[in-house]
Amino acid sequence: MTRPISSYRSLINNKIWEYDKSQENLVKSLDQLYVEIKKFQDSKNNLIKKIFSTVNTPPHGLYIFGSVGRGKSALMDMFFDANEIDKIKRFHFHAFMQDTHNKIREQRNISKAGDPISFVANSIYSEIKVLCFDEFQVNDAADAMILKRLFQKLFEMGLILVLTSNQHPDELYKGGINRELFLPFIELLKRKCRIFKIDGKRDFRLEKLVTNKVYFFPNNKINSSAFYKLFAEISGNDNAGITTINLQSRVIKIEKYSNGIGLMSFDSLCNKPLGTQEYIEIAKNFKTFFISDIPVISNQQINQIKRFINLIDVLYDNNIRVVFLASEMPEKLYEEGLFLSEYKRTSSRLYEMQSETYLKKNHLREMPTTQGYT
Repeated sequence: MTRPISSYRSLINNKIWEYDKSQENLVKSLDQLYVEIKKFQDSKNNLIKKIFSTVNTPPHGLYIFGSVGRGKSALMDMFFDANEIDKIKRFHFHAFMQDTHNKIREQRNISKAGDPISFVANSIYSEIKVLCFDEFQVNDAADAMILKRLFQKLFEMGLILVLTSNQHPDELYKGGINRELFLPFIELLKRKCRIFKIDGKRDFRLEKLVTNKVYFFPNNKINSSAFYKLFAEISGNDNAGITTINLQSRVIKIEKYSNGIGLMSFDSLCNKPLGTQEYIEIAKNFKTFFISDIPVISNQQINQIKRFINLIDVLYDNNIRVVFLASEMPEKLYEEGLFLSEYKRTSSRLYEMQSETYLKKNHLREMPTTQGYT
């Protein structure tokens, strides 16, 4: 067991992280919550303690908000990785909502009677007692209405919620359709979670990108090592795992994922039948994205070049920060073929995406809603 505060101090003492007062205050709050949850769960799991316990209600969760790049996700992961809390799960919020929509749809197909949201709430709570959300945001009317009903039931059951967001709760779904129907959920969040703002304007992730090159070529041992080292430094994880994005009947495998940073190879992105819809889903899920092993594309590889052009357009239009590992400089990746004129725009964008001006753009929060969730 490594408590959150111990993990944080180890990173500071080993010069892996720079000390930041607001980050330390957040870790202390997460550490306090960790202790409270352990005490609460121990009292429920031990018969003698259960009889004499004065701890009858679950502790309040934690709603963490602040600017991008402040370390919210990485610090929440220290809480999640402590490994001593029963039935704790961590989700990227968008992936959780995709799964929830799918479960509601499945339940409606099974039974026309009854409330599918109650069924989903019971299903979630049977497996999860402490839920960690990364990148909590509400841009979709259907999501807003489901969240209100789903979490009213989950909180009644005793769920503890820990989440990160770029917005204060009062700013959620601002300007959204029928927002007045969503306001009770905001008040519920504020009753069930302590609100913590991580102060400061330093974007540690951006600083790392701006001071490093983000387009590595050629794809040799030295550049490959530097590329993966940068991923580990920005994501804060040398051993990032695999995650998936579920899109209707398709599953997109993210080969490396940690703290909101994703990595996929050119082969996974452009040699497989992915299109705009899938690339938009990737853009929704990641503010910083790594693409490895981009080859020189021949004039016979028509599908590959079309997908690559489309992918870069989506990432560029949504201001996603991208780190590339490629065989050649941009203009030499595709030098002849049917799509050469279109690729010239892509080549220009690949250069622009390396600029400090581009890297400092805000990630676009409101993107096209993918159809088919409900």
